[in-house]
Amino acid sequence: MNRYADVESLIRATDQAFQATLHAVLDGDRHGAREVLQGAAHRRGLVDTAQAALRARPWVPKPQLVAELRFVVEVGRLGDLVEDLARHVVSGSDPARLSPSRRLEVAALLDAGERRFHHLADGVIAGGLDPTYRGCAATLYAVADRAGRDHSATVELCGGLAAGLLRVSRYAAAAA
Repeated sequence: MNRYADVESLIRATDQAFQATLHAVLDGDRHGAREVLQGAAHRRGLVDTAQAALRARPWVPKPQLVAELRFVVEVGRLGDLVEDLARHVVSGSDPARLSPSRRLEVAALLDAGERRFHHLADGVIAGGLDPTYRGCAATLYAVADRAGRDHSATVELCGGLAAGLLRVSRYAAAAA
């Protein structure tokens, strides 16, 4: 029995919402973004379930439990950021169009995010010298950094997602 099955379910569901939302951004797919928003309550329920499962385990050192719970909370916050971007797509309120360079930023985030979610799901949380782990982090840092200098709300929200995914990775490493 996998004692972290509920946490893995949360990671998978957040990953699916992340990918669907970024595809919706790239495709201008308001329907796809609405579907992400419809799954929000389910993902919030997964956060609660994962926290309850972690607390229900037999004796776990308190620092370890706190680190694991903080990780789950951060995954939940990342889900909130995904929902913010999905709401933005549904509203269609960004006056700045998605130019080719902005599309490239979103595509880079989609690729790096997909790789990082795979790292999290596979338990690869401290890549050390692993070039794929470090390259993924470098891409996420770059997207987060460039987003702050863009006048597009869409790219700014994507930068928040990149920073949020880096934060989740940091908490995953602390819980390891």
